[in-house]
Amino acid sequence: MIHELGHFIVAKKSGVYVEEFGWGLPPRLVGKKIGETVYSINWLPFGGFVKVRGEDIEEKVDLKDKRNFANKSVWVRSAILLAGIAMNILLGSFLFFIVLASKNFISMPILLFDEDYKFPFGAQNNIKTIVTYIKPNSPADKVGIGFGEIVSRLEIKNSKVEINTVEDIQNALVGTEGNNVKITLLDAQTNNIREVSVTPEYDNELGQTMIGVGMGSVARLSYAGNNIFYRISSGFLHGINVTAYSIKTMGDLISISIEKKDIEPVAVGFSGPVGIFSLVRDVISLGGKSAVLALIDFTALLSFSLALLNIIPFPALDGGRFMFVAYEAVTKRRPNPKIEATIHKFGMVLLLSLMLLVTLKDIINL
Repeated sequence: MIHELGHFIVAKKSGVYVEEFGWGLPPRLVGKKIGETVYSINWLPFGGFVKVRGEDIEEKVDLKDKRNFANKSVWVRSAILLAGIAMNILLGSFLFFIVLASKNFISMPILLFDEDYKFPFGAQNNIKTIVTYIKPNSPADKVGIGFGEIVSRLEIKNSKVEINTVEDIQNALVGTEGNNVKITLLDAQTNNIREVSVTPEYDNELGQTMIGVGMGSVARLSYAGNNIFYRISSGFLHGINVTAYSIKTMGDLISISIEKKDIEPVAVGFSGPVGIFSLVRDVISLGGKSAVLALIDFTALLSFSLALLNIIPFPALDGGRFMFVAYEAVTKRRPNPKIEATIHKFGMVLLLSLMLLVTLKDIINL
């Protein structure tokens, strides 16, 4: 709705006739006309839309109608098309700032798929011993070690071992099967510290002593410098950081898919409404202040993701429509309306098909 509000505000300010501003997707449930615009609530509760006069490319345009979108300058049309993306960036930046300000300008942990990746902004601190998997019925599972907890120290027979890498854990556990090992855990979300006692087991398949966890790496970014401007702009900078990393990760997944000739790696990187609901459910399960901050952080990430998706020059998306306006600005000629409309319709069919496939994948993954 924030995205559509951007289109709505700039269209109104530009003098374009706005026919309808709707929450959800048609068919219409209720609607009320205020001034010249109908404000509606629709049956399908996914996002919303703005309907402006002249947006249907195939409609015959009255050249004397100064309030028709099609008769506006390329600059006005560009501003209207890109306003939704700008609103997503503004919202995401504001929400990220709230989270960062509440955590002394240190970000939530970002799971790293590439441990060598360097974020362009902020002071980066990589943590390589965060729990990303718990084997069912393992020693770790039995004592309640949880996803997202960081293993920071082991205490074996009154000897304390500081843990910085997975290898540190593996080496420290050698020969400890059947003995009591005390583990110091740091919650990556809340920074709460706790200790648990676990009895490692020897795994014949792996040929080593284990407690039954999989480990990954996360990055924490600090924007807590002395420069006040840096802190004020930290929400936007963090949005750029996570967006750039998303692009890098998707590029890696595409490369893996091409190399393996398998679409699965790319499919893992996408989620639709069902997958998003599943993630939100997991976030809320944290409870308390942690859940609130994690949900705000996740919403900010979604907002930047929506901006990134819409700026792609793909037919039917804002970026695709903008490319036709940009073509007109460069060539001083309008694209053929029928050809442009056909391209956008084809793009919409592909997008809806992709959404259907992603939703089916999410349902299977539940």
